[in-house]
Amino acid sequence: MARKHREAVISEIPPVTAGALLGPDALCRHFLASAAAGRYLDLFHLWELFKLFPDECKPVLASRQKAQEKARKKMQTATHLGLLGSAERVASDIDRAAGLPWRWLQEILEPMGPAIRQRPVVLAAMLRKDPSFEANVPEDPSDRWLAEAAALRESGQDVPEPIDTLLGRFADRLPATLATLSMTHDQYPDRVPALIDRVDLAANDIAAVLAWARDHGHGEQLVGRIAEEVRSAAAENRAEGLARWKSWTSRGVELEMPESLRVPTLEGLDLGRPESADLIKAMVDDGADLVPQEILDGVAGDNRMLGEKAYEAFVCAGFTDIHLPLVLEGNPMVRPETRCPACQAWTWVRPGHESRCPHDGMPLGSNPDQQAAEAVEAVDAAVSTIDPAGLQLDPPMPKPEVGERPSAPPPPSAPVDAPTTNDAVPAAPEQATPEQGQPEQGQPEQAQAPAEQQPAAPEGS
Repeated sequence: MARKHREAVISEIPPVTAGALLGPDALCRHFLASAAAGRYLDLFHLWELFKLFPDECKPVLASRQKAQEKARKKMQTATHLGLLGSAERVASDIDRAAGLPWRWLQEILEPMGPAIRQRPVVLAAMLRKDPSFEANVPEDPSDRWLAEAAALRESGQDVPEPIDTLLGRFADRLPATLATLSMTHDQYPDRVPALIDRVDLAANDIAAVLAWARDHGHGEQLVGRIAEEVRSAAAENRAEGLARWKSWTSRGVELEMPESLRVPTLEGLDLGRPESADLIKAMVDDGADLVPQEILDGVAGDNRMLGEKAYEAFVCAGFTDIHLPLVLEGNPMVRPETRCPACQAWTWVRPGHESRCPHDGMPLGSNPDQQAAEAVEAVDAAVSTIDPAGLQLDPPMPKPEVGERPSAPPPPSAPVDAPTTNDAVPAAPEQATPEQGQPEQGQPEQAQAPAEQQPAAPEGS
């Protein structure tokens, strides 16, 4: 096989196979060809193999200078990309490199001093590997630099003194996350209030940050920021301010309702929202001149979908003197089976209506099928408590004897004095029974008697 094809094939052979079947020299060729193909991390394995079998590896390395140059270029490309993106990978390569790979990595990083200073993770790795490396930290670090430095301290690794000093000087500019808050509270407690002012109130972990602030004595400061945000939103838009106030109070934050929301008017409110119904209920309880049914009729007359939402919200808010607006009765976009049987609210406008409906017709957490099953069980329980001995039942009807049933009358066309025999007058199918006897041949006068006056005698008489 030609050398070109052999180099292309050997990079695909598993290293265990190459080492076990072909020996250290074949495994050296495998690592070198694999690194030249793009998997530059195999250079670190190559150096470990070289330390164990130097005599077998030296001829291979001497005869494959072009493959070494390709592997070096692959490492250089990965390092450049890492300094612009995933700096943790470059720091890991620096900590792992030794021998020839480390000399190559030093040559790659030496002209990239400005880029290294902007990545504290790489700078720390260089100072750990080579304490004589010139550590030029930026005078005004960016937010990304501070975030990486804080993550480096949180990981438990050794933080060089220049990075630690700069981190402490600009601790109030750290991103206000749960990790940075804990780190700042332990290392720089006087900088925590400045960090609280940088908390993103719309972050996904705001509940955890709020709990941390309460536990560490900074809850009032954070709640004050929340109250100010709610007041500003309510001053610009009552519906938005009310929605934010409701969202924070549902999370357990005790906030006073802004003055602009306590004005007894419907202006600026979204009547389809449940918090608007709660606010109107509070206004009516305080004596505001508002009629809930008139509000619902007006909303439903303008927009039936908004009217359905408003009626459901009003019912769940606790209004007991309201009914479904006439405009919404027979609404074509609502199927009858999707309405609440207790209050006629459309249960599809907001999930979970069954658990909120305050009417007695539908207890909390129940549904019509469950109620029907419970009613059947109640009836069965009531029937089981009845004492059969105390009931007065009608006596059973006596069953007539089979022999007492009259025989069929003769047909009207037959003469009266004609003898009635089985051949002349057959019995009716529905009245003839096997037990009926036949008249005797020696008594014609009994055979000539009408059937009403002389019934047939049963067998065995």
